[in-house]
Amino acid sequence: MSITIHLFYKGQNGGAKKFVKEMEAIAARIREEEGNLGYEYYFSASDPETVLLVDRWRDQRALDVHHASPMMQQIITLRDKYGLSVHAERFLSEENVPKSDEKFLQTSKKKYGFYGWEEANASPITEEYKAVKNPRVLYDLLSDIWCAETCAPRLRPKWSKQNRTLGQCSITSFLVQDIFGGKVYGVPLSEGGYHCFNEVDGVVFDLTDEQFGGEKLCYDLKYQQSREAHFSDGEKYARYLLLKNELKKKIEKE
Repeated sequence: MSITIHLFYKGQNGGAKKFVKEMEAIAARIREEEGNLGYEYYFSASDPETVLLVDRWRDQRALDVHHASPMMQQIITLRDKYGLSVHAERFLSEENVPKSDEKFLQTSKKKYGFYGWEEANASPITEEYKAVKNPRVLYDLLSDIWCAETCAPRLRPKWSKQNRTLGQCSITSFLVQDIFGGKVYGVPLSEGGYHCFNEVDGVVFDLTDEQFGGEKLCYDLKYQQSREAHFSDGEKYARYLLLKNELKKKIEKE
């Protein structure tokens, strides 16, 4: 269950804006901490002396590690420097919203078929892919891109729009790594080779496991995959580039 904290910093004579400006370098380091899902400041149009920090974490353990870091003292020092008062509000992610509330809160969540979709909250690691806010968004984008040309040649005769993730695992997993970081692992298959999937900040998800028709894979039995080894196959590398280029085109159009 993820944690979101709203911190309202209030000052005088532009102190809040000066605080945020000096916080830029520290904030960039916080966003790189394991388990951080977002760390952004927002200013009110009606109250320029107050700034809102939306601070999001994967779980309490990640937040505790952050609170124990030396950066916390730097933040307190800057806050005191500009004489800011602070008010905090804490929220936990809601997994089961009562149906009676859904029409008011509009929180009903689209369900996905790929493994690990509920916890796949990774954020893009480069500005290039900022529109791909999480793996679910990527899945939606790739659903219109996966095709026979991006499918592994030996599986193309069986590929269809109804089984669009067939033969897409390795090139998709390395594209996921480009966008969200983390590691690519493989589950050994009975017929030989590996089925690739991703792990980012300890969260496992697999955008292409639907090709197995509901068969449960053992993600604990995993072997890290080498990008260099996979892309030594020129044909596979060409399919990866095709998938990547088509994704960029789609992002630019939206």
